[in-house]
Amino acid sequence: MHLIHSISNITRSSGGTSAYVADLANEQVKATSAAVGILTERSLGESMMISPDVSLFEVSDARGFDLCLSQQIALKRLNLIHSHGLWLHCNHVTVRFCRKNQIPLVLSPHGMLEDEALQFSKWKKRLALIAYQRKDLNSVDAFHATAPAEAESIRRFGLRQPIIVSPPGVELPSLRPEAEGRGAEGSNKRMALFLGRVHPIKNLLSLVVAWAKVRPKGWNLVIAGADEVGYAEELRKAVREQKMEQVVVLAGAAYGADKERLYRKASLFILPSFSENFGIVVPEALSYGVPVIASTGAPWGELPKRNCGWWVDPTSASLAEALEDATQLSDAKLSQMGMNGRALVEEKYQWDSIAEKMVADYQWILGQGPKPTNVLET
Repeated sequence: MHLIHSISNITRSSGGTSAYVADLANEQVKATSAAVGILTERSLGESMMISPDVSLFEVSDARGFDLCLSQQIALKRLNLIHSHGLWLHCNHVTVRFCRKNQIPLVLSPHGMLEDEALQFSKWKKRLALIAYQRKDLNSVDAFHATAPAEAESIRRFGLRQPIIVSPPGVELPSLRPEAEGRGAEGSNKRMALFLGRVHPIKNLLSLVVAWAKVRPKGWNLVIAGADEVGYAEELRKAVREQKMEQVVVLAGAAYGADKERLYRKASLFILPSFSENFGIVVPEALSYGVPVIASTGAPWGELPKRNCGWWVDPTSASLAEALEDATQLSDAKLSQMGMNGRALVEEKYQWDSIAEKMVADYQWILGQGPKPTNVLET
C-alpha cells in the first residue's frame, strides 16, 4: 500500500494535529509494510521529527499539492490519501484531487466539526461551506474520529460515510527516578500543569479564575504553550488582577526535552478546554504518572472510572471544586492515581497497535480486508 498523509504543515508550533500526523506516519511505517509519505507546505518553523523511512513531500504552496500528488500517481505510488483538517485551501485541493482522480480519501476533522470550534470565524466557515466545504465533506470515502464523541459530531453534521474511530497514541516514557522528585523548579511547591495551545478554546481564563478562588497552599500553576491570537496577554492581565504573579507562571512554548521536564515535574495536569476532539495531552500526562483534571469538553470520562483523574464541566466553579479536591490529596495518593492512569495508557493508547490497526482500516476501504470492529457505518 502506498499512503500519503496530507496536512497544511507539520511545525511544532502548530500543535497537536501536526504532532499526531508525524507520530502516526512514523509508527505506521515502523509497524507495517505500508509505504507512507507526508505532503505538507514548506514552513520556516521547526518541523516535527519525521522518520527517514517516511517520504516527506514539501511544496511551496497549496497549488503544489496537486502537482505532487499527480507525480505520485504517475509513479504508481499512491493508493489512498489521509487528509487532516478543514477550511484551508490545501485541504480543498487535496479533496478535489481525490474526487477528480478517484483516489480513496480518509479525512480527519481533528475537532473542527465540533459545535464550539465552528463558532470561531463562524461567518467565514459558513461561506466556505456554501462555496466548497460541504461538497468536499460529502465526497469523502471515510472519516476518522479520535473518539466516539467526535464521531457523534460528524453524524450531527449530516455526514453518513463510514467513520474510523481510532485514538492517537503515545510512547510510554520511562518511569521517573524516585530521587528526581516532582515540584516546581526553584521552590518546594507542587506543580499543576497545563500544556497546549494558548487559545481561547482552551478556556484558560476559567482556569485562572478557579485557581484564584482555591489558591491552594504549596502549589504553583504553570501554563505552557505557544500563544495564539494574543490570548496570553489576556491571561497575564487576569493573573495580575488576581495578584497571583508569584504562583501562576506563563512559561511559553515547550517542546522536546522541555516538555518532558514539565511532565516529570508536574503533580497534576489540567485540561479545561471548551472543546477537544481527543486531547492527546491527557494520555501524555498519564503516561508520566500524572493524574488529570479534564473538562467534559474532552472525551475523557474514563478518568474518574479508572481512578486517575476528574472529569468536570468547563466552568470556573466546577474547575475550582476539582482543584480543591486534587490539591488536598497527599503526594502518595496523587502518585497512585497517576500510576492508575499509566496502566490505562499501557492498555489502550500505545502507538504500535494503534498504527497497525489503522492500516487495516485503510485496507478495508481499499477492499483488501475485512471490516474492522472500530469502523462505524449507518
